[in-house]
Amino acid sequence: MAAMSRRSTDRPLWLIPLLALAALALQARAQDPEPPRLTVTSLLVDQQVVLARKMLEGQGEVREDQFSRASILLRQATRLAPQDEQIWRMVLELADMSKNAPMTLEALDQVVRLDPRDDRAMLRMIQHRVGNEQTLEARIALIDRLLSGEQAASFSPALRSRLLSATAIFARENNDWTRFRATLPKALALDPTNVEAASLLYDLAVQRKGSVLQQGLALLAIVRADPMLLDARRQLADLLLSRRAFHAASKGYEVTTRLRQGVHEDQGFFFAWVVALIGDGRQDDALDLINQVDAYYQQMTRMAAGSPVPEGQPDRRPAMKLIPPLQLVRLLLLQATDQPTGASAALDRIISELAGDPKAAEALAWTYLLADAHLDQVETILIKGLIPDDSPNFTLIQGMLKCREGNQDAARDLLEPLAQEHAPAALAMAWMTPDDDPQRHDLLARVFDLSPASPFAVAALLDANRRKQPLPILPDGKNLADRIDQWPTLIATPDIEDPLNRRLALKITVSPTTYSYLEPITATFELRNLSRLAFSMAPNGTLPSMLLLQASPRQGGDSMGLLQDQVVNMSRRLRLEPDQSISVKVRLDRARLGDLLATSPFSSISFTLIGLLDPRATPDGRFFTGPLGARDSTELIQRTALAPDEASIEGWINAVHDPDPVEQVRAMARLVQLGDTLVSPDLPDALKNLPARIADALADRFLRLPPIAQALLVRFMPQTPASTDMLQKVHALAQRSDDPLVAVIYLATQVTDPDSPVIDAGLRHPDPDVQEFAQATRVALRAAAQAAPGNHAPGTPGMPAGPGASPLSAPVQSQPATPAGSTTEPADDLVK
Repeated sequence: MAAMSRRSTDRPLWLIPLLALAALALQARAQDPEPPRLTVTSLLVDQQVVLARKMLEGQGEVREDQFSRASILLRQATRLAPQDEQIWRMVLELADMSKNAPMTLEALDQVVRLDPRDDRAMLRMIQHRVGNEQTLEARIALIDRLLSGEQAASFSPALRSRLLSATAIFARENNDWTRFRATLPKALALDPTNVEAASLLYDLAVQRKGSVLQQGLALLAIVRADPMLLDARRQLADLLLSRRAFHAASKGYEVTTRLRQGVHEDQGFFFAWVVALIGDGRQDDALDLINQVDAYYQQMTRMAAGSPVPEGQPDRRPAMKLIPPLQLVRLLLLQATDQPTGASAALDRIISELAGDPKAAEALAWTYLLADAHLDQVETILIKGLIPDDSPNFTLIQGMLKCREGNQDAARDLLEPLAQEHAPAALAMAWMTPDDDPQRHDLLARVFDLSPASPFAVAALLDANRRKQPLPILPDGKNLADRIDQWPTLIATPDIEDPLNRRLALKITVSPTTYSYLEPITATFELRNLSRLAFSMAPNGTLPSMLLLQASPRQGGDSMGLLQDQVVNMSRRLRLEPDQSISVKVRLDRARLGDLLATSPFSSISFTLIGLLDPRATPDGRFFTGPLGARDSTELIQRTALAPDEASIEGWINAVHDPDPVEQVRAMARLVQLGDTLVSPDLPDALKNLPARIADALADRFLRLPPIAQALLVRFMPQTPASTDMLQKVHALAQRSDDPLVAVIYLATQVTDPDSPVIDAGLRHPDPDVQEFAQATRVALRAAAQAAPGNHAPGTPGMPAGPGASPLSAPVQSQPATPAGSTTEPADDLVK
């Protein structure tokens, strides 16, 4: 479609802050920022994040009301802590899930401002800005200005390469093929790990019907850009096979299988691999491979047969078989290696599976002809008309039958006109040519070139091997194979099962290892590229970036149950250079673990963290690491606590007036959670006046607290009858508050009835955030009541407490996003 001709030469306003960001990137210091300072504001921000995560939990898809409530809590948090990068990244994730473009742009702007070294976020921000341009010409012109301006000096080579890729895509859409072809090599020169640019070059070579060498070089570039793209490795191996580069092709299939770490379900893959092995002179290895695949399928069939079929359901248990072409190749290999007993059994199996099926008559005829057995059956098939005489294969089968029967003159009359274009005809002509005649070798080569991955090619290769005259590699195949031989081992033949070939090291650090109540707990996750090569990072890259964080808290040695796993996105760069590392800090107290710690002020809790990079799920709910994954764990981390005895409670009551605002809030958070403890019939007489004293102290202090502290106090008020009775005055004061912070936290933590007058008051509140939060709360409570009446999560009335995953810590799929296929790991790497 023809693009509009408008071209903007004015510098967009958003480029001005981008220039400043670029300057910051040049000056960014490598040292870590100071640890977070504990303030009343930071305490509230932490709890707002915890509540936002809880809002997104539940069964099934996240509803609009959940998005609404979580986004309001995060919006309040960013106003209180605009310099908190972790919160902005959570906002970005929420915006992506809800497809809120303005929210995404705002979050990206802030992430780049706070971490100028994150060239992935910078790329996303530029992509969004460029996408707002209305014409292709304007988009290209904008990228050109970015790459030619002063800010380009601060862009990483990987970022400049990705921008050139975007220019190439826009040029292609604008039918500017000259610019498209000129831009892609520049993109790859800047960053050989740019798989998008490499893939575009391959698409160009295919669409323009480039030579085999051009297509092969483009595939080499894709594999070099991302060695884990198994589809590209398969395509490259297939191309090498077609060019008779048998050794390189067989290594390619082997590496693909090794990286897949599982059996390829496509038997055509194994057929091609077997052909490559035979062409490489490894006939025994080819036979072993077929036997292994056959054994695997038989095992899978037995396992499926042993699994029960649900009553009333159709039997869909798979019956996995070795395909007839692979069985035929095994038969030919057994004959070639002089194993008549095995060959006879292989032939009987093929006959039993194909005989009686009219549709399989042609396959059965080819089997008899290639194996030189039961030729009378071929005659019968032809006489009975099981292969129509107008079928293109009728003459070929008839001619090869004459050849096998020794009637060479009749065979030549039928086959010679077809030998230039049909592999079976060329094969039979070769059989009728003496061994010492060079034309026989030429005919065998023609058979292979006409049909590389076929039983006819196998028969030709076996004939060439018998005469110790293997088919020569074609020049373009040799060119490609020589280039692969020059590759580093990590790309050419990586062995991911060898620990020495692991490309990433993961280190998890939590320091110190002992914390007090409501103290921030930060974990540092470091990924280091251990190789001598640069690799791109996921998504759309080689090195994995998703990390599954598991924490199992314990109290007094007893497990407190499994917490919802947290997923950490480590992708803060477009690529990692050799020996370069990425360090990501994550607040553990802002996830489900933090909710447990915050609402258990009187329990000493310990936990250990386990981190799995590139996690994959098993059917039984355990996890293992993917082919390039890594794992690490921490030593025991402890959160200490004070028992609610008389001396402690007296100290907390006195601390309500402590000059340190943080100590005030921590004391009040403990006091409001004492309700159930103080109604025990075994309470000593000396403590029976404590509920009234606590209630009076908190109610008296509440009115003089700033709104931030009031909101914190509301967040920690439990909903048990004892606590509600004790804190009636505080409840009444909080309900009458006009401050949006207090109103939102009260709605989030204290309202369980969708018809509550507190919601009605929120709908009339002058602040639009409170109005929206009140409406979303009513919707959420009604939805929860319909879904699971009475099943309310502690601290978040009306919200489902089931094990459903939050999108901000989404469940890990058993298959990766990249086409790396399924994987397995040793059993000791499985984590409950």
